[in-house]
Amino acid sequence: MPTITTTAVNPGDLITAELMNEILRRLKALEGAAVAVPDVSKAVSLAEVQSALEGNLLHLGLVFNSEGRAIDLNKFHSSRQATDFVTWQIPQPLTSVPPGSLVHIGITLPP
Repeated sequence: MPTITTTAVNPGDLITAELMNEILRRLKALEGAAVAVPDVSKAVSLAEVQSALEGNLLHLGLVFNSEGRAIDLNKFHSSRQATDFVTWQIPQPLTSVPPGSLVHIGITLPP
């Protein structure tokens, strides 16, 4: 997320899509409306999962491997890809949750 450091926009200032998306995310959070959990089962990388969640004001929670062990994300390269990467997620897709909620996933790792 970009840090918003300005309190005013002057004519001619560059307003990037990243900044505008951050403003929209913050407005949505202020409204207090529930958000729908996206279906991340088609994602092929952790980066795709995180992007889909952040776009809905959600955060990645715990990540488990196929043996049920939590994965240390500090040692996991987010661009690793696999077919059928996400095998399950909690909460389920389309569940309404408060903004900022965690979504936990189970993944398969490439050989």
